[in-house]
Amino acid sequence: MTHAVDVDVVVIGGGRAGLATGYYLRRQNLDFVILDARPAPGGAWQHTWDSLHLFSPAAYSSLPGRLMPAQDGAEYPDTRHVVQYLTAYEERYALPVQRPVRVKGVHRDGERLRVETDAGVWSGCGWRRAGARRGRAGSPRLRRGAGSGPGRRGIACPAARSTGRGRRE
Repeated sequence: MTHAVDVDVVVIGGGRAGLATGYYLRRQNLDFVILDARPAPGGAWQHTWDSLHLFSPAAYSSLPGRLMPAQDGAEYPDTRHVVQYLTAYEERYALPVQRPVRVKGVHRDGERLRVETDAGVWSGCGWRRAGARRGRAGSPRLRRGAGSGPGRRGIACPAARSTGRGRRE
């Protein structure tokens, strides 16, 4: 059995949803990792048409904690601007993104979860799939480990479900 890197939460996906999740996990002082299959920051925006623009102005497209700056000469930011913003966001908050890492599976391992990847194994008491799966949008969730006991450092496994409304269920 391969030795796992232990963290509190494993976030799968390093796009907008993964970075926003990382922002809130950092604020809660949790030990976490963001696993991203892409080779560079920017999520799916790296693979869109150069002519693609956001459908809303930058002020309405920000991630938590940092406003997206307006793009000079454009009401709706283009692909390059969005990728630059996501790259700067990741750097600003020193988010622990590992890339390129492809997740092979998530399995129960006693009271924890084992996330197997092409770059090794991570173990956490919670995980969240943040973004698309095989090109389809997913329902991001923060999931608990198999048990209800404490995780690393005696913290209870996070039991929050992302609802987009900032509340815990």
